[in-house]
Amino acid sequence: MREVKQEDLVATGQALLRRVDQLERDVAALKDGASERVVVLRELTRGEAKAEILDLLQQSGEDLYFSDIAERLQLDLELVVELSLELMREGQVEPAD
Repeated sequence: MREVKQEDLVATGQALLRRVDQLERDVAALKDGASERVVVLRELTRGEAKAEILDLLQQSGEDLYFSDIAERLQLDLELVVELSLELMREGQVEPAD
């Protein structure tokens, strides 16, 4: 069995305390940066939602993730995915590269 010196134990303990202190600061910073957001979803017919998605995609001029579309239009993400895929199958929009 290896003999452990008191100095080694003290050094290890101090290093662990410094690491715990740093982790506590990191967690506090993450908590400060995190914010809760409530998104109120609008209720539209599928046709209305599809038209709004098409309009947004045509007007934006940028590639958008499904989540971007859902957030901007305040629509359910699952509905956005379904309707966006329909628009792609119909050839009305092109998937991003």
